[in-house]
Amino acid sequence: MIHLVVALAPEARPLIEHLKLKVVSTSPGYRIYEGDGVRLVQSGIGKVASGGACAWLAGWAQRTEEDPDPCFWLNAGIAGRKESELGEAFLAHKIVDSATQRSFYPSFPFEIPLPSYELLSVDSPSENLPDRFAVDMEAFGFFSVASRFQTAECIHSLKVVSDNAESSADQLTPQRIEELVQQNLNAIDGCIEIGREVITYLNQRIEANPLYHSLIEKAHFTVSEKRRLKTLTRHLLVLSPEFQFQGEDLKSKKIIASLEESLASVAAPDYAQLDSKVG
Repeated sequence: MIHLVVALAPEARPLIEHLKLKVVSTSPGYRIYEGDGVRLVQSGIGKVASGGACAWLAGWAQRTEEDPDPCFWLNAGIAGRKESELGEAFLAHKIVDSATQRSFYPSFPFEIPLPSYELLSVDSPSENLPDRFAVDMEAFGFFSVASRFQTAECIHSLKVVSDNAESSADQLTPQRIEELVQQNLNAIDGCIEIGREVITYLNQRIEANPLYHSLIEKAHFTVSEKRRLKTLTRHLLVLSPEFQFQGEDLKSKKIIASLEESLASVAAPDYAQLDSKVG
């Protein structure tokens, strides 16, 4: 499943129409659109709003799916960049929070189909764009929360340059934002297809994962524990392909706690060394 998170209605409308998405949830919180393996939620502006939408969408998916597959999270929208042409689409290879200077580094187990830049998430709009960074207001909040549910190869941010040194953000209108997204639907389609390939790759590795299958046979797990076990073993398989469970206590809760501790301690892999690579 592809999870699209966008901030603004003018960003969402072209995607909803192009991808033929239909409303599947209107419960208090956020309206969710879905179609052909893609879900979309509109978060509103800002890091907190974007993170809240991610958490809500992930929770909704867990409640409605008996055995959820891996998800590819994509934050799509507009950003300013001083040196870029208006309408240029790019992927972020580093996301920095302007308030704390904390950073996220997306992983690319595929050939990057677009230019990639560093992206600075700010708390309020500014006409003064920095020399090196692209600037938005949502990506860091999106990554902060999405990374609780997925590993870095499945979380990305695609932005379209909406303002630069010659054209300031205060000149943007809803119609212009919609046009910018509309002009880059092919780029967004390409990233969605990459996301599907990444998910297929992960699913293939999960099916061959002896860790999950051995543990599920040796202890009794509730439905929610099975979901957690599948998520943990998937993440460990991606981050540490040679990982082996060392615990002797085969009670479900202790197994899950041990896996969570192991996951917290492993480092991200060098994707160039993976024996099978998407792209």
